[in-house]
Amino acid sequence: MVYAFMLHLFVSKGVCLNMKSSTSVLIFSLFTFLFGLVVLVFFNPNALQELKNLPLTALNLQELELRSLIALFLYIIPGGLIIVFSLQLFMNSPNGVLLYKLVKVLVLLSGLLWLVLGFLPYSPFNENEYPKLVFLTVVFLTIVLLILLILTISFGLIFKQKQIFNITLIATIIVFSLTFLSLFVLNSDTWIRTNLSIGLYFIWLVALGYFFEKREPESKW
Repeated sequence: MVYAFMLHLFVSKGVCLNMKSSTSVLIFSLFTFLFGLVVLVFFNPNALQELKNLPLTALNLQELELRSLIALFLYIIPGGLIIVFSLQLFMNSPNGVLLYKLVKVLVLLSGLLWLVLGFLPYSPFNENEYPKLVFLTVVFLTIVLLILLILTISFGLIFKQKQIFNITLIATIIVFSLTFLSLFVLNSDTWIRTNLSIGLYFIWLVALGYFFEKREPESKW
């Protein structure tokens, strides 16, 4: 109900139609994500240790106190706000180039997947759920890497957008390196590296939103 109300509020205020609010939308997404982590740790002190053993995609744990509230702030609201940002991209930037369309679809998919995680409680005691968890995590990171790679090429080689290119390039290198290590160097730090990649994506989205908010009106993006 809270999520439906918030989404209705954004649409009724024209947020989906106005790229000028993209930074606010993504900052709020990052804030609610971090607030969800604070609530998780505050009401479930042992969960902080579990962050070493579980990815951020698996924190909708069935055994948690206030699980529904944590899922709302950690997954549902941030995912919904990323969807709002993707709608802003669709409605306020051209669709002529296939790569641009692909980026918008991928951003939308990342938001949808993150939102859906809020409705998929996970139990570490059920071994049958672990392969599904790994699959969803790999899919999410693949989407993130594709977004970063495409935009690195676009900002660097096509539009010569130096500032956002540098930020995106650094994020791409870090996420790619951490993901590679997580996939091929399996040890106690695997999920820590994965969590750093996911966290960096949420932070980088704020920079991306700021770029689109401040870009020139005649920009091809």
